[in-house]
Amino acid sequence: MQNPLLTIIVITYNRLHLLREAISSCIQQTDKNFNLLIYDNGSSDGTECFLKELKYSEVDISVIRNDINVFSVKMFEHITPHINTPWATILTDDDMLKQNFVEMVNSCLRKMTKGTLFMGFDIIDKNGTVTSNFEAMPYELNTNDAVEAFFLKNSPSTAGIGGFVFLTQMLKDLEKVFWDYPRLFYCDQRLSLEAILTGGITVISTNLYQRRHWEGAESHSSVEQIISKFEAQLLFMDDCTKILEKFSNETFRRFRKHFYNIGNFFNTNILVCLLQPKFSAKNGLRMINVAYKLNKRFIPHCIILTVAVLVNCGFLRSIGKSFRRDLR
Repeated sequence: MQNPLLTIIVITYNRLHLLREAISSCIQQTDKNFNLLIYDNGSSDGTECFLKELKYSEVDISVIRNDINVFSVKMFEHITPHINTPWATILTDDDMLKQNFVEMVNSCLRKMTKGTLFMGFDIIDKNGTVTSNFEAMPYELNTNDAVEAFFLKNSPSTAGIGGFVFLTQMLKDLEKVFWDYPRLFYCDQRLSLEAILTGGITVISTNLYQRRHWEGAESHSSVEQIISKFEAQLLFMDDCTKILEKFSNETFRRFRKHFYNIGNFFNTNILVCLLQPKFSAKNGLRMINVAYKLNKRFIPHCIILTVAVLVNCGFLRSIGKSFRRDLR
C-alpha cells in the first residue's frame, strides 16, 4: 500500500451516538489508504472510553483528547502536529462520508500538487435520509480567480467546517496566527479561503459528504448564538480585508459589496433575529455595541435591526418563516 495522501479529521464533543456513525462511515470506505485522526474536545458522555477501545486493523487511527472544550478554531493547535499526510479534510461528529469518498478523493489528489478540492454534498435528517443536496459543477480556478469567485454567489459551498480537502501545510502555516471566532462561526469560510490561497480551486461534481440537518443543529437556535455569529462575521470581514490587500481593487470591491450591503445583512442577521421570539431590542443594542467595537460601518445596519425588532409582530414573523423556507 502506498503512503496515505489523506487524513480524515473527526471532531467530537459529547455526541457519542452520532460519533459512532461518523467513524463507521470512515472505516467502511472502499479505499482504506488514509489516516483517521479523532479529536475529542473534552467529552464527558463516555466518548473517552469508547475511543480508548476503538481498534481497526485496516486503517491507521489516532486519538487526541483535550480535557476541556476548546470552543474555537484554536483546537487546531492540538490537531496539526498529528497530521502526517500532505492533505486533510474535516468531519464533525454529526456528519458522514459516502463509502467511495476516499477512493474518489485519492484519485483526484494524485493529480494535484496545490490548492483545495471541493465537491457536492447531501443534506440528511436525523435518520440518515437524504432530504436535499448541493450538487457542484466541475471546474478549476487559479488562486487569483478563485479568491474573486469566493465572494460571489457561485462560490463552492462547504458542508459546514468540512466539505473540502486542503493541504496540511495550510494549517501548519497558520499555527501561530490562529483566529478566535466565537462558537466556530465563519471558521468554515475562513478555512476554505485559506485553502484557496494555497493554489486555487478544483471542484468535482460527485456528492461525497453527508451533512446532518436536524432540530438542535441550527446555527440560529438561541439569542446568544445569533450575537456570537454576528461578532464572528465582523472578525471574519476584518481578516478578509487584510488578506485582500494582496489582490486587485476589483476583488476588494466585490468583497465590500458582498458584506456591507443591507440586503446581505437582512438575510444573515435581520431576518434571523425577527424569527427568534426571544430576541429583544435590548439584544439589538448589544449588536450595536459589538459593531461599535469591531466595525462602525455596521452601526446603521444594527439600528435598522433594532427598529425592526421593536415593530415586529406575529404576522411579520410568519412571513419571515415562509420567506426563509423558500430560501432553503
